[in-house]
Amino acid sequence: MFIYNLHYFLQKCIFLFFISRNLTLNLKTKIMKMSFKYLQLSVILLIFSFTACQNQISNQAEQKENSDFLVSGTAWFQQSAEAKAVYLQTYHLSKDILKKNIANSVTKKPKALIVDIDETVLNNSPYEVKCIANGTEYNSETWNEWVMKAEAEALPGAVEFLTYANSLNVDVYYISNRRTSHLEATIKNLIAKGFPQADSVHVLLKDSVSTKEPRRMKVEETHEIIMLFGDNLLDFSTAFEKRPADYGKALIDEQVKLFGTKYIMLPNPMYGSWDDAILDWNKDSTLTNLQKRKAALKGY
Repeated sequence: MFIYNLHYFLQKCIFLFFISRNLTLNLKTKIMKMSFKYLQLSVILLIFSFTACQNQISNQAEQKENSDFLVSGTAWFQQSAEAKAVYLQTYHLSKDILKKNIANSVTKKPKALIVDIDETVLNNSPYEVKCIANGTEYNSETWNEWVMKAEAEALPGAVEFLTYANSLNVDVYYISNRRTSHLEATIKNLIAKGFPQADSVHVLLKDSVSTKEPRRMKVEETHEIIMLFGDNLLDFSTAFEKRPADYGKALIDEQVKLFGTKYIMLPNPMYGSWDDAILDWNKDSTLTNLQKRKAALKGY
């Protein structure tokens, strides 16, 4: 009986040994499988993080490249005597053009002239300098911060000319693509710098539509528009909205008689539709904006 019990006990021990061994092996296998899965997940997360980091670095580098692009144009606009001379010359000559246009008018409607605001009558180059210093591009948040300060300086000759127009009973309309939420700050800025007729009737900002045509048409309902001033062709007409492959130069030829008589163009080497046209026509998504600008240049 004792031998039988011993034999039975040994069988149980052997059975339990194999069971425990199998359980251990299964557990090890499961642990290894789980470890492998965690390893796979870790590698995926690492790759994702690395890719995201690389994309962020790439985006920051391109933003820095784009902000550096502003340096030369902003330096000219803000610091060159030539820029000051161009503005003074343009607004000085515009007095004679204005008088001539009033004299040649054949309608009894009140006379009006339309001016853009930014880089036409107000100087926002300090905002561009801020972008350069921070290595960033234009964005609505930082632009809003600048506009709300209401500290932009008047551009040379602008106040004197518009004061002269006001003395001739010409209505001055400031049509800008600043947002309507900027109305109070914009009027405050214009008044502080001495601009005439700076009120909610004459300052027409962008609502839901960026094109200025509806606002020009609103003025035209009651007035004869005898002059328009701007640093962008879109400040004059919707005819310049879609620029062909020559970046819109042929469109100028079509309306050449209006420039210097009704359309008064002012310089802006920092930004504008001229730059958008260059970037839009180059569809190579592998190129940075700077590379697209270089590709548009013609040398010898």
